[in-house]
Parts: sequence; structure tokens; C-alpha cells
Amino acid sequence: MSIPEQPSALPSDPAIRALLEAGGVWLWDANLVDELTTYQEGFWEQYGYDPNSVEETFDFLRVMENEDKRDMARAWRAHLEGEAPLYEAEWRLRTPSGERRWISSRGKVIARDADGRPTRMVGTYRDITESKVASISLASSVAELDAVFRGTRDGLALVSPELEILRLNDRAEELLRTFTGVEVRVGTNVFGLPGLANERPVLGDLVLALAGNKIVPERLLHLPRTDSWVECTYAPVHFSDGSVLGVVITIRDVTERKRLEQSRMQALRLESMGLMAGGIAHDFNNLLGAIVGNIDVAKLSITDAETIESLDDARAAAGRAAELVQQLLAFAGQHEPIVRPVDLSELTGEIVRYARRIPGPEIVIEEELPLGLPTINADPTQLRQLVLNLLVNALDAVGESQGRIQVRTSTELDPRGCPGDLVVQPRPAPCYLTLTVSDSGPGMPEDTRARIFDPFFSTKPAGHGLGLSTVLGVVRSHGGTVSVTSSPGAGASFTVFLPAS
Repeated sequence: MSIPEQPSALPSDPAIRALLEAGGVWLWDANLVDELTTYQEGFWEQYGYDPNSVEETFDFLRVMENEDKRDMARAWRAHLEGEAPLYEAEWRLRTPSGERRWISSRGKVIARDADGRPTRMVGTYRDITESKVASISLASSVAELDAVFRGTRDGLALVSPELEILRLNDRAEELLRTFTGVEVRVGTNVFGLPGLANERPVLGDLVLALAGNKIVPERLLHLPRTDSWVECTYAPVHFSDGSVLGVVITIRDVTERKRLEQSRMQALRLESMGLMAGGIAHDFNNLLGAIVGNIDVAKLSITDAETIESLDDARAAAGRAAELVQQLLAFAGQHEPIVRPVDLSELTGEIVRYARRIPGPEIVIEEELPLGLPTINADPTQLRQLVLNLLVNALDAVGESQGRIQVRTSTELDPRGCPGDLVVQPRPAPCYLTLTVSDSGPGMPEDTRARIFDPFFSTKPAGHGLGLSTVLGVVRSHGGTVSVTSSPGAGASFTVFLPAS
């Protein structure tokens, strides 16, 4: 190695060299005029290089990764030109065995000529491979976790022991804004949010999680403002010393799942009722057959006019009972339809004209029944009964007050994308014909809406409760479905979906 004319900055004392090596620090002294560098003994040997092969100031560039040379050269020039107080760079050194080692290089100009040009620089090398690899690994893990945090479909929020939001992802911000009606950001106190201030169970859950409990039961919440359901889970986050930094709350919108569960439960309940109603109807039909037959036989041997009149009344009552039986069978889906292509708009128009002649208050019936829609394979008699029951139900809902009823037909590709919960699942079809009957009546609360298709359930004192159950029976027998949207004071809207031919 060349020896600079000035006294070397490298230590000659073996003890000092040992201390430097123990600290992972290696010194170098560069003569910038002659471009000769002196390195602390042992630096190049540890990487498998001959120390006599590295003499020129920029010889180390031969073993540096190409991707690192630009940043290193920029840092070198910045110091030499007085833009930076120190030369500082990190670069990768290639060993003869092919290994890459990270080097932290620092230096400072200690001599300049009369013109101010730097003539001598001294500095240090430090092997930072282990810490650099750990830092890169940590940065990669942080980036991965951050991507998961931001990209998950669930809302994630980190809450401090003071119940302030320390961090939240976009989904959590969106869900909380939707559910509370206010903007939510870092620093917001959870229990200052509308709708959550009175959720004492949530406070209890957070207290458990902040106490370090790893298992906190998930919490299902109903949010009346949007009639939505959310599921919350909790996980404490610990510092390295074991103390709790905060709690991560996972917020999942389960509204659709709850609605599907409710629809499934209602479908199962209606199916059970249908089986029961079908069994009762068949047995009752047999009894009616015996009653009517005996009445007819009795009339053959009786000449008394008053008795014959009584028997006629009994037979008429049995006939009305037989009609109820047919409605029960229709609800149970055990009344086989006689199908043929039917124009739903044309059939509905006939029933609307009939409904306008029903005596009563002045109720405006508006119709939107476009022609040229696809036909449906259906039993016209059952369809007329379906449309009539929906119109009579709307007329009863409007009552004595002057109101408005709207009747519309159209096509729809998928009933699941329409408002309201589907009472039963329809048969798959390329598209569906829809019939919507809406009224301006008083509307229905949720508990009433959940039971309106039950046989014999009626909100009218004189009602027999089979009108809407018959509608459901006809819809089911034709592979369709029906949905209802209603709330107190907002009227009601029934939409029937029937598979197109």
C-alpha cells in the first residue's frame, strides 16, 4: 500500500486497533492528490481480498454493487464540494465467494490546498449487514402488514387505552361514517360517536381487551340509524415489555348476512306452514265432501221449504269453506297450475279496470303497464287471483282516506339486486317479469312485515288472513318470489318476480 506523506490517521497501537475491530469500525486515510488510500489492517482480509490489490482511492468501486454507485458518488461529491458536512453512504460489497455485505461509509476532508481543493480525507467503514438485513426485513413486514391493513374488506381501527382512535383504514372510516353520520379520523374518541355512546357492552369488551385478555367474545350490534348490523371483534396490541398499546377493533358489515339468515328462517317457517296447511286442507276437504254430500242427500227426502232453505244456506257455507281450502292449497303449493303463455301487463290491466269499479272512497290507481314485455308461462286464473289480492290489500291499506295506488310491470335480471328482502328464493331464469303494487297507506312496522304472509294472520278485524298467503302460494307454484318494502308512515310496496318464458 502507498503511504501518504503526512502522518497516517490509522492507529499503530495494537490495543486501539483491537478496540476498533471489536466495535466493528475500520479506518481509512485517502490521499486525494495521488489517489492512494491506506486501509486499517485486516479490513480487506476479512472479506477474502488481498490488501495489496486495493490501493487507489476509488479501487473499492470495483467490488461495489453497480446499483449503489450512483448514490455513493452523489454523497462523495456533495461533501467534497462543501454541500454536506460529512461524506455518508451505504453500499454493498461483493466478496470473492459471491456474498453481499452492507458497508456504512463515512468520511471527512481534513486538508485542502491553497485553492481550496480537497487533498486528504479520512473516514470509517462499518459492516452493517446484520442490522441492514433486519431493517429491510422489518420494512418488508411493515409494508406487508400495512397493505393488509389498508386492503382488507373489513374495517380496522386501533384504539388507545383512552379510547381514542390511533389509526384506522379506509374501510373503517367508511363504515363508521355510514353508521354514525359523522366524519371519523385519527384522534376521534370512540364514545363520542353518535349511536355508540350508549353501547355499554362495547365499553365492557374494550375494557377486557385493554386488560390484556386475548379472548374477547365477538359483538353483534344493530345500528338503528341505517338499520344495519355490524360484527365487532377485539385484539389487544402489546409493547415489547408486555404493556398494552391499545386494541385493534375489526368492524365487519354483516347486514346482508343477517338478512339472508332472516330470509332463510322465514322461508323455512313458511315451508313448515305450507306443509301443515296442505295437510289440514286435504283433511278438511274430505270432511267438506262428506258434509256437502249429506246435505244433497237430505234435500232429496225433505219437502219443507224452510228446512230446504236452511240446507241451501249450509251448502253455500260449505262452498265458501271449499274456497278457503283452495286458498290454503295454493299457499301450500299443492294446487297444480294450468299454464299457458300470459301477457302480465294485459292481465294486470284487466284487474285494474275491475278494481276501479269497487265502490268506496276516491282512490287514484295509477298504472304503468308497458306492452311488448316477455310472456310468462302461468295459470291465468291464479295470476288474476294474485293481482286482485294485491290490489285489494292496497285498497284496504289506504282505507277511507283519499290515497294513491301505483301498479307497474317491468323486467328484471336479478331479484337479489332489488329493494326489500326476498321471501323465498326464485327459480333461476334469464330474466323475470315483475309486478309492483305500491300504496300510500300507513305502512307497517317490522314485526308486522315479518308475518304478513302467514296464513290467517290479518291486521284487519274482519280479515281471514289468506289474501297474501295465497299470493305467496301462487308465486311459489310458478317458481317466482316476492319482496316487501314498508315502514310506518311510508306506505308499502309489494313486488312479485315471475320467471319469463
